[in-house]
Amino acid sequence: MGGNGEQVEVDRIWTSLGPWGRYQIKQYISYCLICISWVIHQLTIVFIGYRPNFHCKAGLNDSLIANKTGAIFEYGECKVERYENTSTGMVKTTSECQHGWTYDIPTDQSFVSEWDFVCEKEELAEMTQLLLFVGMIIGTCFFPQYRFGRKPVMVFSHICLFAIVLATSFSPNYTTFVVLRILTGAVTQGALSGTTLASETFPKECRHLTEVFALVVWTSSICIMSPIAYALRNVSWRYLQITFALMSAWSLLQWWFLDESLRWLIANGKMDQARKIIRKACRYNRKDYHTVLKDSGLDEGGDEHVRLSKDGGALQLDAIAAPTPIPDVFVEKYTICDMFKNKMIRNVSFIIWYTWIVDSLVYYGLYMISSDLYGDRYINFFLSALIEYPASVFEYFALVKIGRKWTCVICHSVAAIALIVATAFRYSAGEDKNGTLAIAY
Repeated sequence: MGGNGEQVEVDRIWTSLGPWGRYQIKQYISYCLICISWVIHQLTIVFIGYRPNFHCKAGLNDSLIANKTGAIFEYGECKVERYENTSTGMVKTTSECQHGWTYDIPTDQSFVSEWDFVCEKEELAEMTQLLLFVGMIIGTCFFPQYRFGRKPVMVFSHICLFAIVLATSFSPNYTTFVVLRILTGAVTQGALSGTTLASETFPKECRHLTEVFALVVWTSSICIMSPIAYALRNVSWRYLQITFALMSAWSLLQWWFLDESLRWLIANGKMDQARKIIRKACRYNRKDYHTVLKDSGLDEGGDEHVRLSKDGGALQLDAIAAPTPIPDVFVEKYTICDMFKNKMIRNVSFIIWYTWIVDSLVYYGLYMISSDLYGDRYINFFLSALIEYPASVFEYFALVKIGRKWTCVICHSVAAIALIVATAFRYSAGEDKNGTLAIAY
């Protein structure tokens, strides 16, 4: 390692290896593939939980009654109205849908129509997406990537995600379905550790590009959902669920394609594993191992103790001469409580947490209503995703020119104005609410 008292930032290792080396790109591709699984399983509910047009099903004897008595039956969504002439005039009687419902699609194309989640059971269908978010909250508590590392948490979560979403397609009833939806939400939070791994695989001057490329992959993943769903529109929702689940099948091999975060290894004193990864990265990037160590301050030429500390938020290694030939790493421990001790970090954290909550509600809410807008639901969903490509281009130039803060301010301001306008259009559109909302949307 380095000479006496030398301080080393982990980013210097990646810079010395080459910011966009073959090794980093290989790692990043593995993360992007997880991103595909992550986003698809968040939004499958738009297709498998589609709410079709419906009305009460006619009773077996309704036609016979109508012929004999002259009664007229009108079948609404949740009520059957019967009009009959009597000596006192026209009499109207209303009853519930005693014989079930008729849908404008085959009943097995959506779990809403298969399990009759309409009228008084309408909330049960909407509850499935809410429970997915509840699962995310639970997963945040049970997948501490800081303790076990990025790789084990991510791979384990991805394999579990594959198994759970595949099992969802065989759900025999609603109870099983919602339990699996909660578990899906929980394990997606573990798979989300790939975001941390991706950012830790590049030096800070390149991290904004990883965000932009990830957004392109995210958008492309959403775009391909619509053609797949359209191709399988005439089969059961279970087959569509199986198709989306198979996109995570490669998780069974992921362990052998992905390495642990170098930053996490160094931060937790696992120097032997860190050196193995540096050697591997040198082979991929065609760099000299000893040169990389020397440039990054991790030259092995000497016996020393190593103390890990933090200065300004950067991980550093202080080398102290010692007679022992085996490095001894002392790591300063941090907890979530430390975030609240620093005023700036605390304030920024609260702002980011609030922003994530609002963004998630709006973002997923817009996709949830895409099938209710005027026009073809598959095209609406596809166009909703397609518009994110220009956003990726804008993000790239904005991050470079004006930075993260003003990019967030501008994007949130535009989104707020658009939502206000869309809401105003909806409540002033009269009969054509869906059509006008689609234009505003």
